[in-house]
Amino acid sequence: MSALLDAALGYAARGMPVYPVHWPRPTQGGTSMACSCWRGAACNRPAKHPLVRHGIYDASIAARGLVAAVAPRQHRAGHRHHL
Repeated sequence: MSALLDAALGYAARGMPVYPVHWPRPTQGGTSMACSCWRGAACNRPAKHPLVRHGIYDASIAARGLVAAVAPRQHRAGHRHHL
């Protein structure tokens, strides 16, 4: 397992729902970074928004769901804060 997946599973084990988020990626030419979403360099929240359709409402503490959502990407995961 990766450090990211270990961390996501650790949060989930403590009852904190986790969801995958976009990550920074190099632009063509590699001179700057852009978001991994379809907006790329035009994204107004680069690498800070969910990959899942319903955002924090798709967050999960289920290990099977986390492995399926986080493991293929190996980039970033967020956790849902209870305010």
